[in-house]
Amino acid sequence: LGDKGSVIVRPSGTEPKVKFYYTAVGSTEASAKELLSMMKEQMSKGIAKRRDFSCKTLASKLNLC
Repeated sequence: LGDKGSVIVRPSGTEPKVKFYYTAVGSTEASAKELLSMMKEQMSKGIAKRRDFSCKTLASKLNLC
């Protein structure tokens, strides 16, 4: 996602689950929140469809590259 944000995915160390950490950068708070919302939506869709959603794939879905 370059300088627009990031998604970190890691397994929980204490529970049987995966944790997602999102960061989003925008010129305004509203634009950062919009990007964050789009990131979460695209990740959810990818997980629901069991597709490979690498950072490059996510960036292309959000028109960042």
